[in-house]
Amino acid sequence: MRQRWMPVGVLAAALFVINAVARLIVWKADIAKDAEQTKVGMITFGAIAVLCVGAAAWWAIRYPLDRVAADLLVAGGSAALLSVVLGPLFNGKPVFDGGIGIVLGQLVLYLALAGLGAGLGILGVIAVGRDWKTRAWKRHEEILNAKRNRSAR
Repeated sequence: MRQRWMPVGVLAAALFVINAVARLIVWKADIAKDAEQTKVGMITFGAIAVLCVGAAAWWAIRYPLDRVAADLLVAGGSAALLSVVLGPLFNGKPVFDGGIGIVLGQLVLYLALAGLGAGLGILGVIAVGRDWKTRAWKRHEEILNAKRNRSAR
């Protein structure tokens, strides 16, 4: 069990740390302009998406896609929840300062971008034929071809 959930927890923690560091930078650097905050936010979400692409590609090569999707959903969901609930503490604001609408909007945006990154990672691995299922089909085809090419005595 530990071998499965440890990487999921590490991914969730890394995603949360990216968000927390970005919030801390905005707070400590006293970035007040909306354009500058948006720029930091886009860099943060880009980093989150890139990390999800890498994790999805790494896991899609090794495990079946249903397991990969479940692991990524748990990691992304945990990180999103931590970022929405604990994240405001890293920029000096109360947790539900903007109201429930803002919180739900952040949660949906975070999950959508993490899901987009994970989907792109999985699709990339499938496109190059390195996913778990494609490799199993290739091995099966090789076994069938080896049986077919045997000469009859």
